[in-house]
Amino acid sequence: MIGALRQRLFGTGQGEKVDHAQLQIQLGLAEAELTSLHSQTRDREDEQIDELVETSSKTEQAPELTRVKRYSLPEDIEERVERIIPDEVLADPERYREVGQPEVTEIIDLEPARFVRIKQVFPRYVDKADRSAAPVTAPRPPRVLLGGLASVRLLVHVILAKYLEHTPLYRQEQSFKLRCGVHISRKTMGGWIGHVAGQWLSMIYESIKNDVRSSLYLGADETPITCLDRDFGKGSRKGYLWVYVNREGDCVYEWHMGRSVKCAEGMLAGVALNPHTPVSAVSEVLHDADLFCLMSVNPGFGGQSFIPQTYEKVRQLRRMLDEAGSTAKIEIDGGVNAQNAADLKAAGADVLVAGNAVFKAPDPIGMIAQLHGA
Repeated sequence: MIGALRQRLFGTGQGEKVDHAQLQIQLGLAEAELTSLHSQTRDREDEQIDELVETSSKTEQAPELTRVKRYSLPEDIEERVERIIPDEVLADPERYREVGQPEVTEIIDLEPARFVRIKQVFPRYVDKADRSAAPVTAPRPPRVLLGGLASVRLLVHVILAKYLEHTPLYRQEQSFKLRCGVHISRKTMGGWIGHVAGQWLSMIYESIKNDVRSSLYLGADETPITCLDRDFGKGSRKGYLWVYVNREGDCVYEWHMGRSVKCAEGMLAGVALNPHTPVSAVSEVLHDADLFCLMSVNPGFGGQSFIPQTYEKVRQLRRMLDEAGSTAKIEIDGGVNAQNAADLKAAGADVLVAGNAVFKAPDPIGMIAQLHGA
């Protein structure tokens, strides 16, 4: 169309002019083409709107995705309500009145530990009616550390940070100084822990220890740990952290510098004899052990056949224990099954250890019951 107008006004450049009728035809064709393009554009916009509405409808009907919770709070957590009042209302409260339901949002806050100096004042009082009576003052509240400054809350914080959160005392010392401006040396905190552990927590430890010892089943193991020792030539030596666990999962820990029989004092002590070791080898320790384990296979792997000579060793050991007046039990480990369990009990065995006989049986629970009833 623009080209046609240009020809109408200026010609083709060779002195020719475009006829008026021809220009009208070209303008009409151009207008028709524009109308067609406009109609197509409008139809396309309608189609896009329909697609958008349809997509939005499908999105609304789709099930909501399960969101993973980024945090969880206990039900008994302290809850506070803060009313945020606009400045205009605070400036002139008589001018405004509250309407409708307020908007509510939530935040999670943390109040860091802070030190507080508490001065305990004990005023004296005298009886107005009896001036001869001695003045009256309130008794001093009991303290965990006699004459010490640490409160119960501070002691609990230091102990839990060290043993529950694995924060060494030197880091706690730095944290107190940097965050709170309070200097408490690690030596002082170490003294606190030693006093609390020795005077207060030892009672709880002994109670747990007695419960573990009274169990019919008790497992024990030790872990070697290098420790400092001033009396040792090299300055450090190997110690052992012993753990005792019962069937319920209760456990106690003990620290020993060796693995001798003294480490098991107060706990169940056991002696194991390999098939080639005669029972006479334990004649001197019949009163020092609570359990004698006779291996009825060579240690190394499961599934071995039971060694028949074990029957006679059980009888010999039972006679030795009875003559010595020992209450120690005899345990048999290796190749125990439903065929030899009754004979082992008749020979004098108290405890039977079965592995493949139980776990490879079609009915493991039934096999255990059968061994108990042998």
